[in-house]
Amino acid sequence: MARKYFSNFKQSKKEVIQWRSHEVTRIEAFSDAVFAFAVSLLIISLEVPKNSTELLESLRGFIPFTFCFGFIAMIWYRQYCFFRRYGMHDVATIFLNCTLVLVVLFYVYPLKFMISALMMKEAFTVKVGDTLQLLCFYTGGFAAIYFLFVLMYMNAHAKREELHLTDVEAFETRTQIYLNLLLSAYALVMMAVGICLNRIAPESTFAGLVLFSFIGIPIGIMMSKRKKTFKQKFGQVPMAEIAHNPEG
Repeated sequence: MARKYFSNFKQSKKEVIQWRSHEVTRIEAFSDAVFAFAVSLLIISLEVPKNSTELLESLRGFIPFTFCFGFIAMIWYRQYCFFRRYGMHDVATIFLNCTLVLVVLFYVYPLKFMISALMMKEAFTVKVGDTLQLLCFYTGGFAAIYFLFVLMYMNAHAKREELHLTDVEAFETRTQIYLNLLLSAYALVMMAVGICLNRIAPESTFAGLVLFSFIGIPIGIMMSKRKKTFKQKFGQVPMAEIAHNPEG
């Protein structure tokens, strides 16, 4: 399993929050099974092509598959890091995690359709009257996924004394809350832009998704401010060293 493979590596020196779990738990194993099923929904074709034309047609679906697979892998890795950092298995964490994998499972297949429709317009049809509903579904799903991470990290921060988080680890936990909240809010902004565009010209509804390419700008600004705040509170000592040696 991927989690067991990654667990064999030592924690990165850049990791601010010390890992509290190194074993694959039942909730993580369950999550892996759901993520694996989600990937299976993305399979280009269940049948071997019978001729070169069918083969080439199947290969055209590789790029949409890659985009969707990358999205699932990104969400999986975020969830993996959360459980390695905190090792939490309380009722709230289990509920939020189950909700997360449910949303991912429900979200991934329509996501493949959208990406395929954008890249292979001649093979997929999207009615102009449906664009607003589809936009709200996709941006809403994206926002929901990252907001669930917000709630998971908020739950971890609320239990910081029980988890024996250092001041630096608590600071980084809050940073993760802000980061995931920013990603969730950004998706809602894209939804709002899409709604406005839909009122002006329904065929340009999805143009609001272009904002996604600029998502690195607000993230960079926020992380830069957090880094400055960190230096003001903890000085120039590397973050990982403070987190692992709070007495030093």
